[in-house]
Amino acid sequence: MPSLLSLPDELLVRTFDYRAQRFGTCGNPLVPLLSVCRRVRNAAQSILYSEVILGSDADAMACFEAVIQQNPSVGQLVGRLTIRTTDSALDRPRLQLSEATIRTFTQLKELTLHGATFDEASAVLAALPSPSVRQLDLQLANVIDPLQRQNLWNLTSRFSDLRVLKIDTCDNAADPNSPVTAPAAPKGALPRLVELHISDSFLIKTFGAAEPFRQFLPSLRELHLMITQPDLMPAITTILSEPPSSLTTLKLPNNLGHGIPSRYFQALPASLRHLQLGPGTFYEAELLAYLPTANLTSIGFDYYTWVTDRVLQKLAGRARPPQLRRIRLDHIDASKSEEIERSFKRFGAASLSTTAGQVRDDLGPNWPGSGTEEGLRRALAGAHANGIEVTGSALDCVDWNVEFDRLLVDYLMEDAQLVGRYDEVMARFGRKAVVAWLEEHAPDQIQFLRPRA
Repeated sequence: MPSLLSLPDELLVRTFDYRAQRFGTCGNPLVPLLSVCRRVRNAAQSILYSEVILGSDADAMACFEAVIQQNPSVGQLVGRLTIRTTDSALDRPRLQLSEATIRTFTQLKELTLHGATFDEASAVLAALPSPSVRQLDLQLANVIDPLQRQNLWNLTSRFSDLRVLKIDTCDNAADPNSPVTAPAAPKGALPRLVELHISDSFLIKTFGAAEPFRQFLPSLRELHLMITQPDLMPAITTILSEPPSSLTTLKLPNNLGHGIPSRYFQALPASLRHLQLGPGTFYEAELLAYLPTANLTSIGFDYYTWVTDRVLQKLAGRARPPQLRRIRLDHIDASKSEEIERSFKRFGAASLSTTAGQVRDDLGPNWPGSGTEEGLRRALAGAHANGIEVTGSALDCVDWNVEFDRLLVDYLMEDAQLVGRYDEVMARFGRKAVVAWLEEHAPDQIQFLRPRA
């Protein structure tokens, strides 16, 4: 870090003022130079410290701590702070910023804590002086009990201007013999929160299946809900049936390995306009029954989600949600042209005569059990006819086999041109494909082709 920026504020400012005062009476040219130096330093500090990212390196964190101690005003320049602690040794302190340092972050807008323990995160949140924090992203490393959940929520509710809250915690395994205790209502509301990322367990064990969810988050528009315990779905459906009236977006991300939740579509509010589903988050029959009654304007599917031809036909056909305007299909993808060409070069033209089919299978789209290229193509045609915009990685799969064949012809023809023998390519792709390639790349070679039999 430049020494000029690391000098204590008081010392540097006094130096500037002393020099300017000393030369001010004689019109010394150093006076404007000193003023420029101060402005440059202030601008450089604003840029360097507007976003601070700290990892597990204790030396880096100690260095930043020393800078703040020497220059308390530097803390006021920090707008975004990210601390990622990945050290697996939980028996020693990892987040080493002192309370005095944290209290200098008076203009902090975004805070990210990944890998911190509950105690470390609580200490940071309790010490932050800035009520203007707009975004909190908390991924806690240790298991927290229900009381800690309550305390964590109450600490976040100090930030009345919070707009986005992401909470990811480890949950204790439920003891089937322990009584279920209703959670106490949170003490603080987040009246301006518009986006919440949370797990089903944290949501239920913090709010319970009751009105407080709507009462404490009156402005919530977007809910990202990670399903980790499908048996909690009845309580979740109760919450979803009485959400804040502002809720328009629900996203259920990756749920692989946790079991498939059921019977929640009927509880989704009529105000819902945007729905995004991840793998393992729905039963097809329940989704198909829900779509004709939904008020959705957009729906999306994450990678590896089981989207069959039946679902696509429903979305693009007459039984689609009446107001549907956009569909995002990221449930499948396929290798790009560059990766295909690299695979060809790795095998070589001689090997591709026998291995092209295997390369196609390895690099091509991984279709769901009842999903096909033809089904996707029909759905796209239906969506286009009904004025529905379709985006996503699945669009690259519609004509993927055609693109694969084109690249394969290019590669094999370039090799065949070197020896002037096109019989093998012609046998696989036909004379028309060979002639078309030669017309584009080597028209003078067409005359050497064998005449038609």
